[in-house]
Amino acid sequence: MIPRREEGVTHVIEFTFALTLFLLIIQAFSTTMDFRIGVDLDSNDNRIAATRSITLELAGSSGNASGTVNWETLEWGTGSPQLSAGLTVGLLAATGVLSLAKCEALAKFTYNGLRDELGTKEGRSVEVRTLSPDARVSFWGGDVSKSTVSVTEERILLLRTADGDVPAKLRVTLFSGVTPDTTLRLTEVMYQPVAGTEWVEIYNPSDGELSLEGLSLTDDHEEFDKHILGDLTIEGGGFQLLWADSDEEDGDTHLSFRLSKNGESLGLYYADGTLIDGLNYSAQATDYSAARIPDGSNTWVITEDPTPGASNGE
Repeated sequence: MIPRREEGVTHVIEFTFALTLFLLIIQAFSTTMDFRIGVDLDSNDNRIAATRSITLELAGSSGNASGTVNWETLEWGTGSPQLSAGLTVGLLAATGVLSLAKCEALAKFTYNGLRDELGTKEGRSVEVRTLSPDARVSFWGGDVSKSTVSVTEERILLLRTADGDVPAKLRVTLFSGVTPDTTLRLTEVMYQPVAGTEWVEIYNPSDGELSLEGLSLTDDHEEFDKHILGDLTIEGGGFQLLWADSDEEDGDTHLSFRLSKNGESLGLYYADGTLIDGLNYSAQATDYSAARIPDGSNTWVITEDPTPGASNGE
């Protein structure tokens, strides 16, 4: 039997050991947290600096692309000259006020294209609003509401409109979060209808409007089956139908070739020949369509319930 005095000493030793171990764990945890907080603060400092740099570029010049400051008259990826690498995206008119045309032209850029041009891989958005009344003039970028952390820089400038110069706010936000999908998709094809004509459906998965001008839809099995898309835009989350009907009056939505009932390969291309999206289909039952379900997924199915110009659902 351990004497009472020795038993007390044993308890003190056990308590001291347990306390020491606890303090060591707390110290290790605190050190880790200090390091983690330090990393987070460093990242946020970088976001602040990058946001200010982008704001200065947008609000500090009239911009330049292909040797001209009238870059708002050009298009991304089409024509010659065109918007391309080396662009300075200034939003000012020659008189030093915000140019309404340049603010609106910001939406011409693909998300990843302009994000890379402005020099960071994080999410971002650029918004211009009038102060009185408080109304959005233009917006480009990702969904800030889904971000995990964000930094915003603002500038108050005059905006030149048809009614004169009005006070406006230029707001640049850089954030970490979900990167929006701005790649157009072929989502449904009707190639053997019982009645009527064949059609192809293009889907815009992004929140903003995307232009189809200059893009082409091609039957990759036939060298001359190529249709250049005209002055068409698709609103965010919207669809555009292209009809293979020789009687269709609207040249922008009328395909210049018919779809093969025996199966073929369709491709949607940028003006420079880069493939955006494609589909290979084979002959199926009449009045069935080839569709992506849900819209924009990589899974193609043959469905007996075509939904031209509307969501395919889940």
